[in-house]
Amino acid sequence: GRRPVGVGDNAAVAIAGLLLTGGRSQRMGADKATLPLADGQTLAGAVGAVLRAVADPALEVGAGASGLRHVSERVGGRGPLAAVAVGWEALSSAGYRGPTLVLACDMPFVTTGLLELIAGWPGEASVVPVVSGQAQPLCARLSVAALEEVGSLVAAGRRDMAAVFDAGPVDWLTGADWGRVCDAGAFRDLDYPADLAALEGTVTR
Repeated sequence: GRRPVGVGDNAAVAIAGLLLTGGRSQRMGADKATLPLADGQTLAGAVGAVLRAVADPALEVGAGASGLRHVSERVGGRGPLAAVAVGWEALSSAGYRGPTLVLACDMPFVTTGLLELIAGWPGEASVVPVVSGQAQPLCARLSVAALEEVGSLVAAGRRDMAAVFDAGPVDWLTGADWGRVCDAGAFRDLDYPADLAALEGTVTR
């Protein structure tokens, strides 16, 4: 595969970011975005700060739990693909037409170094990490080609982020790639109350 540019160079990459906070959080039993951490931040606020350190503009798609500028879905609960469609429409309307980082708000172990690596990966393709054989489309870079297709995919009834894998080329990052800047724990998400308890308010940046 192609070698990534140096991490130090990645920080200079101009890229937008979308923080997705509108999930139903049924397994958690509470709105994950607004869960308080030990340092006083909300979960969405902590993850949004990491995204904002790499992406400009950084936009929340949700109710405004992160402190980022936000845009609300007209109809919630339709899944992350629909949220990306709403975010891309807002970015496009503001004049941004470039690749975009997509990050779920329940991934508090994601680091700026990881996002910089994904943002700065060479080429025009979408960039999706793979961890233990599982693609991570909610911590990824979507290409303009893929973003242009998201609205049509949602209109056709697609809800899952895997749909964007068919919308243009994808560079899959293995542990040999992302392992230079983080370990597999960076991709952990919080789904259940026990996950939050294990977090103990510690957010890696």
